Amino acid sequence: MKKISKTLLAKDIVAQSRTDLALQQYHSITPEQIRAFEKKLIGTVTLPTDPDYNNDRQVWNPAFQDYPEIIVYCETIQDVRASLAFAREHDLWVVARSGRHSTAGYSVNNQMVLDTSKMRYVTVDPEVPMAYVGPGTPFKMLNSELNSYHLHVPGGACQDVCVAGFMMGGGYGFTSRRYGMACDNVLGVSVMLWDGSIVIADKNTNSDLFWAIRGGTGNNFGVLLEIRYQLHPLFMVWGCHITWPLDKAAKALEFLQANYMSTCDDDRFGAYIFLAFQGDKKVLLVSALYDGTAEEGNAFIQPLLSEEIGGEMGPDDRNYGTYQEINSWLYDDKYDIPVVPDQAREDKQAGYIKRQLNAGEWQRVVDYLDSTPNAYGAVAIEPYGGAINRMPLGKEGNAFIHRDVSLNFYVDVFWVSEEEKEIVVPWLDGFMELMTEEGYFIDRVYQNYPRRTQKNYRWQYWGEYFNSLLFVKRKFDPGNFFHYQQSISPVPDDAPPDIIRDTSESIFDDMTITFETYSNP
Repeated sequence: MKKISKTLLAKDIVAQSRTDLALQQYHSITPEQIRAFEKKLIGTVTLPTDPDYNNDRQVWNPAFQDYPEIIVYCETIQDVRASLAFAREHDLWVVARSGRHSTAGYSVNNQMVLDTSKMRYVTVDPEVPMAYVGPGTPFKMLNSELNSYHLHVPGGACQDVCVAGFMMGGGYGFTSRRYGMACDNVLGVSVMLWDGSIVIADKNTNSDLFWAIRGGTGNNFGVLLEIRYQLHPLFMVWGCHITWPLDKAAKALEFLQANYMSTCDDDRFGAYIFLAFQGDKKVLLVSALYDGTAEEGNAFIQPLLSEEIGGEMGPDDRNYGTYQEINSWLYDDKYDIPVVPDQAREDKQAGYIKRQLNAGEWQRVVDYLDSTPNAYGAVAIEPYGGAINRMPLGKEGNAFIHRDVSLNFYVDVFWVSEEEKEIVVPWLDGFMELMTEEGYFIDRVYQNYPRRTQKNYRWQYWGEYFNSLLFVKRKFDPGNFFHYQQSISPVPDDAPPDIIRDTSESIFDDMTITFETYSNP
């Protein structure tokens, strides 16, 4: 006598016990259709009537509150295919989500969230060296695995971030000046298109999609199933924290930009730089990593500690260890700047600085930061140069086009009440107005730090390569199945005249798609 699978039986019992009728508020989906869909999955479904729904619908930033009709936790490729088929059948808008860290809340919607966070794995081939990585793999897992092989790929300083969205938006980390953005280290990807078919994209196959998905952001072309990363030898590194009181910050920032960013020849140095409250006082903090010995690292940062520049280091502000240890020490353990309350809401905006700013100009930045209306406003700087800036543009590069800048600059604000929001968000807007009107920013923005109020995003993120992205978008997703508020789409005909339109020709023109032999749904 054949026994019923306990897994299927359990799924059926749970499904029948839920009030699936909640979905019928929006789409005419019956409980029987939900149960039939669930039985096709290895993964699980969360509905609005489930007890975990409010946790499952949340993204990292609670400022964004969406209420999906259905959340699907996919564990296999077939789960993704079944989810897309269900969405097509019931006309559901699909947004893919891996790590929930979209800074503008674009990894959730009010219809179907296709969650790939359980598709997490790392398989390393040390002879190449390369790694096969699932889209929902967080960097703490990837770094731990690569650490065993003394190998590395640039990743997020925040190790809870997952690889998929991070890479597709570019991906800056402590070692990006050494090895480039995360997207620069991709050998190939596997992607499921809107109809359930699967394509490989690399330099030889679907090379236009390979170009576009590295910097073109997620939820545009398909669901990312796997990344194949080029790896680099890296194991023991040195790290440090250097601080300045706010009255010395402007001169230090001028010196840092002139000597430790795009004009710095030694790309073994990488850092995050902050202007924010540390405890009860505002400081300039440099959290730096150096790919070298402790002696080499100390020698490299010594000019910052000179009497003229005035950097300060305590006895516990230097450390030597594996990349994973130093990344955690720099970002998680040593300094939390600023300390933000649990459940605080966040808004942020970024801009690129290309020209060298003088001390007076940096002083205006410092003075504005000093006017923060609460203890959580912060400036962060990501130094560019090195391998980031050496990557070519055009077909030999990728859709991350910001290759000729000194630094990425962004401002974070946080609030815990609506009254506080009404103060800190205008303060952020004023900061952005200062940086723009004074000519500090160029007209480009890092696409991994989107803000919903940015209406010129097509030009700011991709400039004269937007029409090339639009060609790839129309080729692989002709019906615009994958979309979100700032996805790749033509400028509307009725857009105001200050919305910049890309007038360049696409660098691609071949409409041929190469499908995998196993990809037929």
